Amino acid sequence: MLRSMGLFIAAFFVGAAFLITAHFIGILQVNSCWTGGALVSCAGPSEVRKEVGFFAAPNWSIGLALLFPLFIYCAAETYNHARHAIAEMSARRMIVNDRWEAVSEAEIIKIFYRQRFWWLMLVVIILALGGVFLGDDFADVVSAAYSNPERIEQIRLSNSVLEVDWSIAGPACGYVEAAVCAAGAFEKSANLYFAGAAYIYLTWIGAALALGFVVAVLAFATMFFSAQFRAQRMMLVPDLTSKDGRRGFEVLEGFFTYAIAGVFMLFAMGYLVTLQNIYLRTDYGNVLLLVFPFVQPGSGISLDGMVTGLFDAISGQLGVINPNIVAVTVIGLLILFSMLMSVAFALRFTAQRGLNSLKNALASGRGEVKQGIDAYLKAKGATRKEAQVALGEFAFWPVRWLKINRLFVWLAAATLALLVVTLGFYIIAAGLGAILGSIYKQFGRVLAGEDN
Repeated sequence: MLRSMGLFIAAFFVGAAFLITAHFIGILQVNSCWTGGALVSCAGPSEVRKEVGFFAAPNWSIGLALLFPLFIYCAAETYNHARHAIAEMSARRMIVNDRWEAVSEAEIIKIFYRQRFWWLMLVVIILALGGVFLGDDFADVVSAAYSNPERIEQIRLSNSVLEVDWSIAGPACGYVEAAVCAAGAFEKSANLYFAGAAYIYLTWIGAALALGFVVAVLAFATMFFSAQFRAQRMMLVPDLTSKDGRRGFEVLEGFFTYAIAGVFMLFAMGYLVTLQNIYLRTDYGNVLLLVFPFVQPGSGISLDGMVTGLFDAISGQLGVINPNIVAVTVIGLLILFSMLMSVAFALRFTAQRGLNSLKNALASGRGEVKQGIDAYLKAKGATRKEAQVALGEFAFWPVRWLKINRLFVWLAAATLALLVVTLGFYIIAAGLGAILGSIYKQFGRVLAGEDN
């Protein structure tokens, strides 16, 4: 865990460095000016002054400084717990060959690495294609504004494509209040390079790490179905001496817990993209007023104001939702959760197959099978009767707190969070609080020497 915490701290300082750099080139705090839904000169009167600086863009500021570092931590812990699960399974003699001899951890790790290699080859191909897409997106969203500043004049609050944010604050000088406008061309160039660096770090490197996270999960699950695993006639069997009803498969709980937390972090970053996209297309002065619509400057909070504010915020958001962003985020979330559930069911299938093999071996009364299972039971310190009792009480599901019905409730809440970002903020905050609380408790156990 300490190594994962080190990665979190390093990623946090990289995010902080982006915020500090944004301050020095004048785009940390920027206001744009709007009248009647159209972008207007900040030198004249305006109905709405919107905060569009780097700090006010939660998908960049919160994403870089908090969620991305947390995702890196969760991904690292997922990988660590996969390795820990392999070590525990080997120590508990849960992976055996057809002679019922325990397979060494080194042999299992070798298969795991081979599976990881082939998945990584696929990731390299995807990233090469993703690099082309990222370059095209950056050219269309950011650099086109620098090469064609007149394009900015076409921007409206309701525009489904064009929008003013920190990344085009340089060429949008006539329409924003910012130090970047008064300071000259150096800051314009710096802003362009800064935007490129932000795109590469959070979008491309972030995609690489997200895919690496998926690779770790899939490599672990497919290891038990690999040709090498089958060629050596290996089996994954329950731990007959475990006091837990999952009979040894409780060692997978940490793996699945952090994998789910990693998926949540990716979803939270997708939510912030949707939040920022809707904020830029509504007339709220800043993002906080969008997620807390019942808190208006200069007025108190009342029940009537809270209900009215929430209703107005929700009804106003539905008309400016970008369906493409919502669809991509929901589809990505479904793919990731489907992946996790597929892994869980694949491991369940493998465990059930090992369970049947163990039952058949216990029922055998002669030959090499009897000799092998007798030697296995002796090494485990269990009798045939104790083994049969343990197998009769076996119930495989690696994570106690995760149930199928609860999972569907989470998916419904996640979809609601994207469709109604004001409510989504509270859903995301609750999930983030639960995960941070869990990490804090685990870190306390590590410092106390109770965990690794």
